[in-house]
Amino acid sequence: MVRTTGEALRFTVLIGLVALAATVAPPVAAQEENEPVATPVAATPAPAEPAAATAPPVFREKTLVQIDGKAERDGAIEFLVQPENEEPKMVTVNIVAKTKTKKITEAVTAQLDFALGDRYKVKQSSDTKIRVSLSGKHSPLVSITLAGQSLPGVGVMIGKG
Repeated sequence: MVRTTGEALRFTVLIGLVALAATVAPPVAAQEENEPVATPVAATPAPAEPAAATAPPVFREKTLVQIDGKAERDGAIEFLVQPENEEPKMVTVNIVAKTKTKKITEAVTAQLDFALGDRYKVKQSSDTKIRVSLSGKHSPLVSITLAGQSLPGVGVMIGKG
């Protein structure tokens, strides 16, 4: 078998690498004897994400909803309406872009009036204010909270009426 100079050089480099690896790294069997055996540790579960903090509902006889601003793009305002001792209802008001404050207030008034029914008076008192009050002595108190808003350019405030 005749070897060329290139093959001989590759063979010599290969032999040198094998010899170098043998002197640097101890045999596998020796490593197993010297290293302590790692015992498997039970994985601890990651801490759960904290639940979103939710405030308890505030039930009132009168509530004031105030709208301010002009819609920069299409979006929605979501209210959570809950008469006392009843299940909450989600009220969503969809608004198109460039709608002014007065028209947004009118749309919110109409949706709240529909959701609350005849047990409550829902009146638009100005271009920016909506007043919600009990229509009779036997109507339950109501909680109105802002559940979500994806309407840039518009601010919503809910407070005592």
